[in-house]
Amino acid sequence: MQQQQIKDLVPLSDVGESVCVFINGINGSPKLQVKLFSLGLGIGSAVEILRNRKGDVVLARGHNRISLGHDVASKLLVTAQ
Repeated sequence: MQQQQIKDLVPLSDVGESVCVFINGINGSPKLQVKLFSLGLGIGSAVEILRNRKGDVVLARGHNRISLGHDVASKLLVTAQ
């Protein structure tokens, strides 16, 4: 399992696979924030990155899997868990 140190806020799209992170910011419109919140991805949420293919990511949150495109993933700012 690959471990990556994240000290500052970085875009989710830049984090490697098999890393657990906290979502600490969302740089998007209120509409995007509501949509992410409805998926269980709000500020303070803990997620694990299962796949990261050039910024397109698949996340695990509990028993759920969520796929985000590069544009959305780059708007989520995260730190290490």
